[in-house]
Amino acid sequence: MFLFVLRALRKTAYSVDANLTLYAVWGYNVTYNANGGSGAPAVQVKMPNTSLQLSSVTPTWVDHTFLGWAITSSATTANYQAGASYTTNTPVTLYAVWGYTVTYNANGGSGAPAMQVKTPNASITLSSTIPIWSDHTFLGWSTSSSAITVSYQAGASYTSNNSIILYAVWGFNVTYNANGGSGTPSMQIKSPSGTLTLSTTIPTWSNHSFLGWATLSSSTYVSYKEGSSYTNNTPISLYAVWGYNVAYNANGGSGAPAMQVKTPSTPLTLSSTAPSWSGHTFLGWAADSFSTIASYTPGSTYNSNSSVTLYAVWKVITYIITYNANGGFGAPADQIKTYDVSLPLSYTVPTKTGFSFLGWATSSFATIASYQPGSYYSVNAGLALFAIWKAVTYTITFNANGGFGAPADQTKVYDENLMLSYTTPMRTGYTFQGWSTFLGSTIATYQAGGYYTNNAGATLYAVWKADTYIITYNANGGYSAPANQTKTYGDMTTLSYTIPIRSGYSFQGWATSSFATYAQYSAGALYTDNASITLYAVWK
Repeated sequence: MFLFVLRALRKTAYSVDANLTLYAVWGYNVTYNANGGSGAPAVQVKMPNTSLQLSSVTPTWVDHTFLGWAITSSATTANYQAGASYTTNTPVTLYAVWGYTVTYNANGGSGAPAMQVKTPNASITLSSTIPIWSDHTFLGWSTSSSAITVSYQAGASYTSNNSIILYAVWGFNVTYNANGGSGTPSMQIKSPSGTLTLSTTIPTWSNHSFLGWATLSSSTYVSYKEGSSYTNNTPISLYAVWGYNVAYNANGGSGAPAMQVKTPSTPLTLSSTAPSWSGHTFLGWAADSFSTIASYTPGSTYNSNSSVTLYAVWKVITYIITYNANGGFGAPADQIKTYDVSLPLSYTVPTKTGFSFLGWATSSFATIASYQPGSYYSVNAGLALFAIWKAVTYTITFNANGGFGAPADQTKVYDENLMLSYTTPMRTGYTFQGWSTFLGSTIATYQAGGYYTNNAGATLYAVWKADTYIITYNANGGYSAPANQTKTYGDMTTLSYTIPIRSGYSFQGWATSSFATYAQYSAGALYTDNASITLYAVWK
């Protein structure tokens, strides 16, 4: 009523001279209650049967969002919005309905979702928008900026009737770079709350060996091994550290050392193991399989920052074949025999005066040859060969030269004196004088049992001297008998014409008896007997 009168008095002058009864007109108070907040609008009065535009003033409450007005303090939904029309003819106290703010903080990243408002007693689906941060992986949301565990995931439900600031929880990206190789492990995410076991996947690179991981692409030192623990709460890029493979190839032999791995910028001591190959001498190692000169030896240092295959350098074992003329001359030059390769022996033949070359033997005293010029020597060993000589021999042939019983042939050895056979031939009517190299010789050059020294074959002819017989004349009482005569075997001898004298007698001839009265031979007669004889003058 009071409000009404005041208004009437303010607006209208009553000028009628009459009694007037005035009735109070009541407005309906619309009272605002910030309901926990502050800054509620002033009370408004709704006039009966008219609409009241509610105040556009909105209260505030830290971390809350004003949703509107409700007629109960516990309402979770608004009946009225600020500035809306209120038409009910009743007084009312309007209570602020508060929504709970869900605020997102990228916590070092960017692209946090827009704030959300949760209606009281209703769940809200958290934003599916994910913030980003280079080298980090979004793990979820937590209520503390320093949280290491996740309280909510993007798109999860939030049911608490409290405003909240959600802070992004970041995982630390552990990325791998094969650094020239391939087969890089997948990225891993390290949780702030735990230790990360690094991937056991090992990248590969031809002719390289994986040593581990480092934080710099140029690093030569390993900071982490596969499967080791990473504890730092920082993102990291791990670069493969490669060792240079030093592989060994026995190059025909066997027993090559196991592969070694050279750490970058660190000298590598090569394996002291040496391969073997029958018949070969190991000289060392080279990067070329055809090399004949070694670049490295076992236990030497390899400094190059590059992978390499080292090939064994071999020298085939060779053997010296020497020749000894063994008293002769013109022995072949030494020969070289290669392991497991048959060697044709030299065709050069030494010479030795008076000897025949039989071949080669391994002893200077051998009499039988083991090898011939041009034959093959296949033994894997050095060899000293000595010439085997056979002295030249000469046949000495004996010719009885009309007689018989000549000695058997004899053999004379070069430069050795030959004692001639003591056997002497026989010839009727002849006396053996010795031997001569001439058929008609009357003088003996050699005697039975004598020495033949010439280095030549010969036919020795018996030298004969015919037997002689003495013809003796006996005057047999006379005188002037002829002188003795000599008769040669086989010859006819003319008896002497000389006639002896005896006084008072007449010479009749000659007889073989001093008492003969008849002559057997006359002077000048032929005497043919091969015998000595004494002829006696036959007298009458």
